[in-house]
Amino acid sequence: EVQGMLAHGSNQSAQLAAVAANAEVAYDQYAQKYVVDIRGRGAGTFYATVSERDYAAICREASKLRIFKDEGQTLVLTVPGNVDTVQKFDVNGVGADGFLDKNAGSMPQSIVWNFPDATSLNIAGSITGVILAPQATVTVSATSSGWLMANGVVIGSGEWHNVFQEVEHLRQGSTASFEARKLVDGADATVGGFRFALEQQTAEGWQEVSSAENDGALVPLGELVYDQGNHAQEGNVRDVVYRVRETSGATDDEGNAYVPDKNAFFAKVTVTRMVQNLPGGGTNTVYAASGPTYYADEACTQPLGSVPAFNNTTDDGGEEEPEPEPEPEPDPAPEPDPEPEPDPEPEPDPEPEPDPEPEPEPEPEPEPNPEPDPEPEPEPEPEPEPEPDPDDDHTIVIRAQKTAHDDESLTLEGATYGLWMMGEDGADDTYVHNDTSDNNGMLHFELPSTDKATYYLLEEDAPFGHLIDPEPTDSFTVGEDEQGFYLAYQSSDPANRVRAASDSTDDRTILDYDPSGNPVANVAVHVSVGKYDRANGKALEGAKLQVIDKETQEIMATWTTDGEEYELKRELDTDRVYVLREVTAPQDYALADEVEFRIHPEGDKTLGQILKGATTADGKKNATITSVDKTGVLHLSLFDGLAETPVAGTPGGGTPGGATGGSTSGTISGSGSTGGTTGTVTGGSKLPVTGDASRALPVAMLVVLGAALVVAGQVGRAQKWPKGA
Repeated sequence: EVQGMLAHGSNQSAQLAAVAANAEVAYDQYAQKYVVDIRGRGAGTFYATVSERDYAAICREASKLRIFKDEGQTLVLTVPGNVDTVQKFDVNGVGADGFLDKNAGSMPQSIVWNFPDATSLNIAGSITGVILAPQATVTVSATSSGWLMANGVVIGSGEWHNVFQEVEHLRQGSTASFEARKLVDGADATVGGFRFALEQQTAEGWQEVSSAENDGALVPLGELVYDQGNHAQEGNVRDVVYRVRETSGATDDEGNAYVPDKNAFFAKVTVTRMVQNLPGGGTNTVYAASGPTYYADEACTQPLGSVPAFNNTTDDGGEEEPEPEPEPEPDPAPEPDPEPEPDPEPEPDPEPEPDPEPEPEPEPEPEPNPEPDPEPEPEPEPEPEPEPDPDDDHTIVIRAQKTAHDDESLTLEGATYGLWMMGEDGADDTYVHNDTSDNNGMLHFELPSTDKATYYLLEEDAPFGHLIDPEPTDSFTVGEDEQGFYLAYQSSDPANRVRAASDSTDDRTILDYDPSGNPVANVAVHVSVGKYDRANGKALEGAKLQVIDKETQEIMATWTTDGEEYELKRELDTDRVYVLREVTAPQDYALADEVEFRIHPEGDKTLGQILKGATTADGKKNATITSVDKTGVLHLSLFDGLAETPVAGTPGGGTPGGATGGSTSGTISGSGSTGGTTGTVTGGSKLPVTGDASRALPVAMLVVLGAALVVAGQVGRAQKWPKGA
């Protein structure tokens, strides 16, 4: 039964993948999110295909995909290719983790994720829906809900919730599609009009269930449904046998008639019926039909290995055949036999006259036919053998270096870039592979072939303390001319083509990707921290502060304020939770409450979020934060009152922790997401470099009561590299 269900799921996955799309996954440049919006289009099923490139971007962070749909609409999302991750998404503004129990309603049934080619999938973020992954082993690393059909399932750190308990009597039918192939004189048919029948084996004999005419080489015999209407209730597994035969030939436009192929072929479908008892007394009946397997014999013991092929030949009984009958007329050629009649006339010496008959011997003159003997001259054909001469064993490697924007001598380790090959004539781009920069900032990409093609690089993960660049690099073309292999930027002329590096070898060409004049700038994480008096905005000295990574408890920085802002450059990363702790307060001041915060880039904004410590226990303003564009400064201010009993420096302690929460000015609405971040890339003549502009904006001070602690996150303006044509 399990095998029957798997066969049914695999068949359904293939059929869904073949349906033409009537919805699309679009990129919202402003929100920097991918969106599927089918609202207002009425009830029904909508199909969308997610390209490998878009899907890779969607999986970089939670809630990168937003789905908007109405009640009564079903959305099928097909993801081709051997992808390996499933990430959390939002539906109608609610995270998929909001549909994990019986209150989920029909939502899990109305979103279908189809992964026909995946072999290993990790559910990294909470999702909901029907998951079809017939070839994959699926690992559940985040609690999710719905139905899951896979080759294998591993429950990791998450749970899988079946939320269909409210369905009382659910019956699901299954289908199988049949087809054949049509040949004429051994080649794919170009003539239509041949008719075929699909017949089912029954106790009463063969009964026709469908018929069709060929469409060129294809004979579509239709799709049959298997459900409670035609599947016997007794017995859970049944084999159904069919016969496929050609019932009539055809005549082409030139009047040529074709003889029907008298062969018959057979097909077998295994139907499995499964009944599950649901909580509350309901039942769930599923009919799973395997795809048809074709055989040469009725007993179904000689599998064909492919769909049956019917071959027709020109009809030898055509009316034109009598014409060759005149050929026997030449038989009277024996009439020359009367020549021997002169034999009885031996007296007449004229017999020698027949001797001249040998004169016709010159007929052998046609022997010059041997002239065709020179035909062997074409033997020089072996010359084409040098064709296998190519660069099949030759490798081309693109080499690039990752550096910092503000210091090109500073190479960056840990930047991951993917190599993409641009599609031609509107075809999708193809993902090749990726590489991560080493301790010298070097990246190496081996091309899939030596054929001329155009490529670009796209950053997948930024080094610690830098923002990821969502834009592809300038494209470049790799080809071969009389001087050998070359790399050319779209803006350069042939004279400026990059040639093989000096460390190339006979079987390995290295081309350095160094797009001078086309800089790309990444944005570095740059945080400034200051300590201020709440009452008058005066900068305070003598406060000992720390920034701690909440997850690892690693102390990222410790310092004592000197009246100037303290800068943390490349020491903090995006989308991590940090704790700002005051260890010792200035004389006469009380310790500030701890503040948990993070920096999150989104679109053209840099968002600050206070997760804890926005207000004090008695409701006083404790901290604020602002959100600015990427050229601005993030201000995180922590407010403190004077100590009730003045002291000379107040030591503090405690551990960062507690649930996230609190509302603040400029915080990110909704729950925080994890994963990669977006940004823009900078660079000099090196590969997309990472760094920041060094212009700092003035820190605006609010004069309020008490002491203030300001964290200013500074980012530089990003320069976007123009995409290649």
